[in-house]
Amino acid sequence: MIKIYTYCCFLFLVLCTITVRAQAVSVVTVADAREVVHINSGIEFLEDATHVISADNVVKSTGFKPVPFGVPNEKFSSSVFWFRFKIRNETNAPFLILKLANPALDSVDFFEENSPGSFRSYRTGQSVPFGHREYLSSDYLFTVSLPPHTEKYVYLRVYSSAEVLLPLTAGTESAIFAIDKYKDIFWGIYIGIMLAMLLYNCFVYSTTSDDSYLYYIVYVLTVVVTQITISGYAFQLLWPNQLLVAKYSAIFNPVLAGIAAIGFIRNFLKTRSFLPKSDKVFIVFVGLYSLGAIVAVAGNYTRGLNVIDMTAGVLSIYVLAVGFVISRKGYRPAVFFMISWLVFLVGVFIFVFKNLGILPYNVYTVYTMPVGSAMEVLLLSFALADRINILKKEAAASQAKELLAVQEK
Repeated sequence: MIKIYTYCCFLFLVLCTITVRAQAVSVVTVADAREVVHINSGIEFLEDATHVISADNVVKSTGFKPVPFGVPNEKFSSSVFWFRFKIRNETNAPFLILKLANPALDSVDFFEENSPGSFRSYRTGQSVPFGHREYLSSDYLFTVSLPPHTEKYVYLRVYSSAEVLLPLTAGTESAIFAIDKYKDIFWGIYIGIMLAMLLYNCFVYSTTSDDSYLYYIVYVLTVVVTQITISGYAFQLLWPNQLLVAKYSAIFNPVLAGIAAIGFIRNFLKTRSFLPKSDKVFIVFVGLYSLGAIVAVAGNYTRGLNVIDMTAGVLSIYVLAVGFVISRKGYRPAVFFMISWLVFLVGVFIFVFKNLGILPYNVYTVYTMPVGSAMEVLLLSFALADRINILKKEAAASQAKELLAVQEK
């Protein structure tokens, strides 16, 4: 039995080795000129902690390791990461387009080897003005010189103050541009919905002077700015040449959105009245958000991002707990709030699981976070209207009681 067990273990290790090697040498093939290929296998990576390894040495290096199946995702690190994969053109197009859909990267260097020791390189990223890009897209697009029925290695040198996430796709120029067009349409609709909600609630606030609407307007505004920053449109449209703004917007936008959310939640759920002790914990979260921003600006950008991300994660769970307790006390607006918050969190979780490779990278998982935020904003607007109606009924009942008391006297 021991021999059989040992043999099975050895066979399993051999199969794993064969699988890893097969993944490492697999070729990304673009066979249909009308379709886009998602690159989630066959990618290898090399970590460069010194930031000095040249392209020539990278090509000769034997230190590349296969990326596990899914979207390449390296956690927060001060290192530079090299990625390579082999791509083949089976269409009639004279070249292909490689698309990297993560606008938050500091720098991305694209390399293709034209001949042994000769490379064509191109640099982009948030550390480069937007107007210097090869294609004026919110994502990073690279031309791969690849005649029909040929293949070659493509190299990417990536540095990021945040996590190094590489959602890669490849296709012909027409196929990639078609995807970009649909993306622009989607984000145009999203921004239109959010702006419409802002204008509508500004009008309601001007007629009611209810502070809840003011908190809501500030919160929605910060959510919109955060979402268009993540999508890359803020860098493209708002600050294309302001590199420091582009870098620190990833810090300040989530911080402002988090603090605005805390202000709105405290006001909407009346936490000071229902849960005085729990209400004070929200002040701690504001302090943690501020601490993360200070740490990032002081020079430790990566650690500051870590603090902000952890604060946002814990706050999300805490808000659910507070909303549940208040809803159990009979406060109906808390039920509407919990539904809207859960819708948003589901969108965020799907988006994160897609980045981790747990869920497939497709049109449904890519846009779950903005869809979730839009649905949250709509539901919160309904919740506010319901809350106003409840307050009006309570005020009318209180006035009726006072009038009855006066009549009795």
